[in-house]
Amino acid sequence: MFITALNCIDGRLQRVVLDFIKDIYNIEFVDMITAPGIDGFFLKDKVLRDYIKESIFISLEKHNSKNILVFGHEDCAGNPVKNQEHIENIKRVVDYIKENWLKDEEEIEVKGFFLRKENDYKWIVEEVI
Repeated sequence: MFITALNCIDGRLQRVVLDFIKDIYNIEFVDMITAPGIDGFFLKDKVLRDYIKESIFISLEKHNSKNILVFGHEDCAGNPVKNQEHIENIKRVVDYIKENWLKDEEEIEVKGFFLRKENDYKWIVEEVI
């Protein structure tokens, strides 16, 4: 079974996000869609948004994913804003996906998560929407 994740390219987070998904959702395969500072650029860049939409629908239609998870994180080089702005961006991305791409797709769950840095090797995953 597959799950769809939108995540930053930051290498510090890849294993954290994969482990979180596997532990919480008990899912073996993750279709990871990445871009630098994805929670910020999604809202600003139509070309990126179109690419993400196409990628999401491949995951939903070809891999039968039923969940889309949006991740943003503290200390992001691609979207260097305060934590609260990341959280607001994540909420806006989730709302955008639900309202514009999945209006008639009630069985698809879309959630947002923020990763707080405890230290260089430990991140705390918080659900924000």
